[in-house]
Amino acid sequence: LILLFSVQLQWFPSGGKGGLNTLVLPAVTVGLGFAALITRTTRSAMLDVISEGTGVDFKLYNMTLAGKTGTTTAFRDLVFAGFTPYYTAAIWAGSDVAVTLPEEYRQFHKALYKRVMNRIHEIYTHAGFTIPSGVVTAEICAESGLLAGIGQTFL
Repeated sequence: LILLFSVQLQWFPSGGKGGLNTLVLPAVTVGLGFAALITRTTRSAMLDVISEGTGVDFKLYNMTLAGKTGTTTAFRDLVFAGFTPYYTAAIWAGSDVAVTLPEEYRQFHKALYKRVMNRIHEIYTHAGFTIPSGVVTAEICAESGLLAGIGQTFL
């Protein structure tokens, strides 16, 4: 990035003292790696919600889905936000008045979400989430936070 935007295009200085423009390229260069890591970790956690967590009932027929379920105290609101490689959609079920949703009304949002998303994805072939080229993976020691070695517990 610094080579392209600073040296070749001369849009930003590569660093140094001065205004905020001197921080743009160093901050972006350092931040991109962390952003990729956070994105990948978040996506992985959201895939787990669908495969083995509270979002199992939202699983689509022929498409990879990642998402996050949610509810408020005493089941006053039910929320699910999910995304596939093609679309993102969320559903909220609740009331403007703070009342607890009866047990029989706590499942319909799952069926509605699945029906809509399955219908939307009928024309697409199954696709998983791809890891962009250039992303490097590593196993991290759960105790030290450093690169894991032989006999250490992985995160």
